[in-house]
Amino acid sequence: MKALLCIAGALALAGSVVVAWPGVPAPGPGTAPPPNFGALRQAIADLAGSFGERYPGAQGYLERLAQLELEAGDPAAGTAVRAQFVALQREALLANPLLEFPGLLVVKRRPAGKGPDRFGFPSNHECNSSLPRTGYDNELAVLTPIGPGGKGKWRTLHRPAQGGYVGEVDLHWVADRLLFTQSDSAHWQIWEVRIDGSGLRRVSQLPADVDCFDACYLPSGQIVFGSTASYQAVPCWHGQKWVSNLYLMNADGSGVRQLCFDQDHDFHPVVLANGQVLYHRWDYTGINHIFLRQLMVMNPDGTGQRAVYGSGSWFPNALYFPKPLPGESSRLLCILSGYHGVHRMGQLVLLDTSRGWREADGMVARISGPRGLAEVPASASAERQLLPGGRPTSSGGSVGHLPRRRVRQPGAGAGRPRLRPVRACAHPQNGAPAGPARPCRAQPNGPGRLCP
Repeated sequence: MKALLCIAGALALAGSVVVAWPGVPAPGPGTAPPPNFGALRQAIADLAGSFGERYPGAQGYLERLAQLELEAGDPAAGTAVRAQFVALQREALLANPLLEFPGLLVVKRRPAGKGPDRFGFPSNHECNSSLPRTGYDNELAVLTPIGPGGKGKWRTLHRPAQGGYVGEVDLHWVADRLLFTQSDSAHWQIWEVRIDGSGLRRVSQLPADVDCFDACYLPSGQIVFGSTASYQAVPCWHGQKWVSNLYLMNADGSGVRQLCFDQDHDFHPVVLANGQVLYHRWDYTGINHIFLRQLMVMNPDGTGQRAVYGSGSWFPNALYFPKPLPGESSRLLCILSGYHGVHRMGQLVLLDTSRGWREADGMVARISGPRGLAEVPASASAERQLLPGGRPTSSGGSVGHLPRRRVRQPGAGAGRPRLRPVRACAHPQNGAPAGPARPCRAQPNGPGRLCP
């Protein structure tokens, strides 16, 4: 079991722990959302019911919360109540026994400028090769200890030279070393370092005109990673933007072999509990032509490639950074996003491929981060997730339900396409009796409906 939790991206825990740089003020109570007393009360009750004596402060937290809720009725006490609520929220949620681990591994990165790639994420139809290679103020760091006291200290694990990028971290199962992506003025490569900062070495050994990134360890000791070694390009960019396919290499960088031979990008490889490799594939084909990005699985040697979510679907448009819940192969945390728009950000969703594999059939819950956006998820347990930009939360129905989806209706007149809600239907399918109402999809060229 991993002794550290790994998060690639800016971290916020329970909406209150912020990765900040010297000279950059942390957001104060005035910038926090209005107190959600009901949600915090449910969270405290859930922790008390789940952990009993391991969560001894539950009654005191509930009493303090009730008093704050009474005081919230006084408009003059608004700012003070909000500040006390944030402090209580932090204390109660960080007292979660699941957070009793040695440290938290994070990527700290100062946003560069105001452009759409300022956080170090390429656009949704490009890979790292399209990003600037230098000009980053970032590092790998460890925060320890974790807990309600808030007295953790930062330790820099690795900081790249000459303003290179560092990110896309994969922590080994025994938590003694990790893979990461690093750039320099020439290219992108995969590196490894031990968790104490020693043993820094470059793993990938491909030529300078080939980029390598987005790696993960395999149980065999080998490494699967993304690379531009195929010298392919995204069709709509007319050869300007390189494509990332998945490759296999030995731990010393030798024995490189191509696993995926796709026209478009393969991203985010991760090992499931059943030993298969889950990844995200963009297909320039399908019912919606260029927008299909399904989740795929394959064996570690590249055989048995098949779609597990999103094939033949108008929705979801894209699921980035899939992460399995510990010990599971069907329940996944993903970032639900689009073809264009914000770079690799969106709504954090929990899906279960055993419930369904297309449209919203397998989506269990939607979990939003600040301003409705989240970044890279990292699991804390099978029932609670540690969410960058979010909060520890239950994976059950209490976290919220998928909203009424809206689909674009082509041919709806000039200007911006008209939007309409997706309706529900209970039509028989393949001769089966009609069941509970299910979401229906809009036909692309007309007002008719299609049952999933």
